[in-house]
Amino acid sequence: MAQPNRSNYPPTKYPGVCSHCGAPFLGYRRDQRRCSRQCRGASERLPIADRFWAKVQKTEGCWLWTHSRGKRGYGLFVVVKHHRTEMAHRMAWELTSRTACTCATAATCHRA
Repeated sequence: MAQPNRSNYPPTKYPGVCSHCGAPFLGYRRDQRRCSRQCRGASERLPIADRFWAKVQKTEGCWLWTHSRGKRGYGLFVVVKHHRTEMAHRMAWELTSRTACTCATAATCHRA
């Protein structure tokens, strides 16, 4: 049986809330996070340190990474300016210039 021609149908739009400005919008992808190119560009121009520390939850004992993780459970942070992905614990060490954490939860702890 032949597949239906999808070009005759209007594209599906998915509701979302912009992660930069908070405005509601209809996007063409389910995982779309920003309402416009302006919001995407503005959020990528934030200083690296501000973007990084917004993804860290500081507790009394450890600093927990709350964003994306790799296959082995280590936090991942995208440095847009340099087009590379850094491990979160290394980025925390670079930003604080201190010694690395040696606690038992080193995979998600980023206390430097």
